[in-house]
Amino acid sequence: MIEYEDNKEFKAAIEKMLANKTLVELNPIRENENVTIFSLLCIRTDKDGEYVQGKNAPIVCRKIPAPFEALTGGQYLVIADYYFWNHADAHQKEAKLYHALMYINIEKGDDGALKLGTRKPDVQVFPSEVARYGAHTDGLLNISESLKQSAKRFAESLKPKA
Repeated sequence: MIEYEDNKEFKAAIEKMLANKTLVELNPIRENENVTIFSLLCIRTDKDGEYVQGKNAPIVCRKIPAPFEALTGGQYLVIADYYFWNHADAHQKEAKLYHALMYINIEKGDDGALKLGTRKPDVQVFPSEVARYGAHTDGLLNISESLKQSAKRFAESLKPKA
């Protein structure tokens, strides 16, 4: 069975992330008060009523179709898997929520009107492809550099503080 729940904790996590001004890549969302984002948890249970994890991405963001936008006044819907949300650690939740929010694409048209849509990730790749061919695209080169910086920050965090 699949049910949906309006969850205060999940909604607060979205609001907290959008309020974090260090996440400058989310500025277009933050700067447009006419953009409304709804949120739900998707609760899946088996025949015995036990919670089960979904098979797809644990948090997704979808553009609300125009007829439903007219009815609800919202432009985007973020849905998290209940099982994931209640079993993941804070870091995993934040990373998956960030990933979902990055799908939101807000641009201003030549006439100044907002153009709302979704975007795809810069990189879609198989691990075996990277193992075999290395960082063969600009997106992969950027990820390679990001991973080096992340590893450096992690190593520095492990050093004893003087």
